[in-house]
Amino acid sequence: MQKFVTVIILVALFSFCSKQGDSYQNKEIASVGDQRLTVADLIRIIPKETSMEDSTRMADDYIQRWIRNQLMLLKAEENLTNEQKDLTREIEE
Repeated sequence: MQKFVTVIILVALFSFCSKQGDSYQNKEIASVGDQRLTVADLIRIIPKETSMEDSTRMADDYIQRWIRNQLMLLKAEENLTNEQKDLTREIEE
């Protein structure tokens, strides 16, 4: 049932995408913590010549993997000590 709902949502997203322009592409599909996945993110990973069925499957797979990866990163950050977090910030800078 969840896949069916996901398919319906994705079909609606892709059909509205061309009609609504850039403002619609910034719509949020999923979020984990402070991270957001938008329609534009999905558009970038799915080739334009892909069929609706294939693009729906690709989008569903990407969304599920994105959520899982974001949750793993969030949990990993929670497990870091303050000292480890400071080192990570220094490396990023």
